[in-house]
Amino acid sequence: MEQFVVFKLGQEEYGLDILKVQEIIRPFKPVKLPNSPDYVLGIIDLREEIIPIIDLKRFLNLGSLAETEETRIIVLKQNEHALGILVDEVEEVLRIDQQKITSSGDFEHNLNKEFIYGIAKVEGRLIVLLDLATVI
Repeated sequence: MEQFVVFKLGQEEYGLDILKVQEIIRPFKPVKLPNSPDYVLGIIDLREEIIPIIDLKRFLNLGSLAETEETRIIVLKQNEHALGILVDEVEEVLRIDQQKITSSGDFEHNLNKEFIYGIAKVEGRLIVLLDLATVI
């Protein structure tokens, strides 16, 4: 069993390995960076640590995010690097049996699998499991 933080981008559900999630916070206005890609919203100072914030929806070419009361920043940490991703809504922490996860290597489709760890089938739901290690 693995644990994933499940969140929404639009109506679709996505998941991230909980071991890579440092914390989940309410969004606040980032400082814009000049000449940065359009998906980079800027940087924030979170307890003396400078963290870049990206609009995950825009980064994955799924449109752009419209902030609501449910919008959250998921702060990811890998080694010494941190990254904040803006998502529409964080739903739950979910335990998923490895047998319910189809590896991205098993896809026969010509999909861009660069950030996809796998697809989980849980109680009639399809949850795209992301691996954003290369982004961090």
